[in-house]
Amino acid sequence: MWPHLARALLATSLGGCSLLYNPSNLPPQADAAPDAEMLVDADPSMLDVTDLKPSVLVEGAGANGSRVAVLVIDGSHMVAEGAMVMITPAAGAPKVPMLMVDNSKIVVEGNGKRLAVPVTLPVDMGLAAGDMIAMDVTVVQTSGGSMLTKKLGGKLQIKGLGELDTMGAVSLTGSTEYSFVNIRAGATLTVPGGQMNPIIIRSTSSLTIAPSISINLSGSGMTPGPAGGAGGTAGPGGIVGGSQGGEGGGPAKGLPSGGGGGFNAPEQLTSIDGMTSGGPNRSSGGAGGDGMSLGAAGGAGGAGGGSIALIADGNLVAGAVTAKGAAGTMPGGNPGGGGSGGVVYARAGGTLTLGAVDVTGTGNGAAGRARYDAGSTATVASAGSMFRGPAFVDPPAIVKSERPMLSVVGTPLKPFQFYWTNDTGLEIQGPYMQTFPASGTTMLAFPTTPGLFRGLNTLCVLAAGADATSNTKTCVDVAYLFAP
Repeated sequence: MWPHLARALLATSLGGCSLLYNPSNLPPQADAAPDAEMLVDADPSMLDVTDLKPSVLVEGAGANGSRVAVLVIDGSHMVAEGAMVMITPAAGAPKVPMLMVDNSKIVVEGNGKRLAVPVTLPVDMGLAAGDMIAMDVTVVQTSGGSMLTKKLGGKLQIKGLGELDTMGAVSLTGSTEYSFVNIRAGATLTVPGGQMNPIIIRSTSSLTIAPSISINLSGSGMTPGPAGGAGGTAGPGGIVGGSQGGEGGGPAKGLPSGGGGGFNAPEQLTSIDGMTSGGPNRSSGGAGGDGMSLGAAGGAGGAGGGSIALIADGNLVAGAVTAKGAAGTMPGGNPGGGGSGGVVYARAGGTLTLGAVDVTGTGNGAAGRARYDAGSTATVASAGSMFRGPAFVDPPAIVKSERPMLSVVGTPLKPFQFYWTNDTGLEIQGPYMQTFPASGTTMLAFPTTPGLFRGLNTLCVLAAGADATSNTKTCVDVAYLFAP
């Protein structure tokens, strides 16, 4: 669902304004234009800092093709002259994280109320998964020829992640997040069948699975790949009048006798679902064949293919990915139905190189769904049979316009949505719908009003039909600082 729908009534009753964009609810123009404010000269000797957003920066941001993090600091009487930010471990911090503050790109708001600065957090072998390191953030600026400093003690945390860099055995299960993934040539990769939820591998920097390594999530017999639907049981033979085979598993299950597993979700893959979510974006198994009257048993239904998401905030490289449905068995009785193909989703914030993707069903099983998102160069062997989801193209970390020029790329002539939230995530603008032109690249068409929130915004693009809970949306942090 869209979170602001649930909050709209409360916001209206408490604050006199709705979080839903409705032109009839807008205040008079003089009140609705936050940029039309009277500027008061900042006094650098009165520098103050009060808060910062986000409160957590994650290892890997800005490394191996991923976007830098952006830190927004609130306060008053900030000036550009001599402005810089220092981030250092707080007293008692057990580790010293690696990071780089790019003070050459610091931006101070025209009213002196906030500043923003890019921060890079390299892959840090000294940090471990679960580390949360408290950091002090100090703002420095020039006042009367002297350097003035103000500190926010322990207000920022650096989150550490593990790294996966191996030539050994790797078993893909569940949802995992790393700062860096490199599964090298020579590694053995297995995917246990029958998992209830999709495999999700995310890296905050780059994700590489050697192209020589194939990923196989196909159904096998009646056992599905991860998050897939099982094949239906065979109808027993030797019974007067015959006996019915079992239904397949999954959201579009095959029905007896021998119906193939279906796939009713739209091509744009609005989410990646597991058995527990109840959503339609996963495979289904074929039904078992009916047993014949006083004759042979029916065949078992084939299972559906599995689901996998490969997500890199930076560059992504992977070889062939197969998530086919399994065939139903064909004994002397009625045959079982085939399973549908599974789900393959690959997203790269940087460049994407992906081998052949196969999500076909077997027999009368339906094809699955395959999608890729890439904000930079995409070299995809099966691009012609995959949906290209919306992705940002090199979005800036800091902007000075509340309606910035932001480029997105996706499937030509297909619709997409975008929305944004403020730094608390509680105020939402959108969603707004657009359609890609024939070129597949366009600029976000911000409405005349409202624009971005002052300070930190989280801006998201997502496929048509998806909502704010979608795990196939792409979001970036963008700081908007008012400039007179």
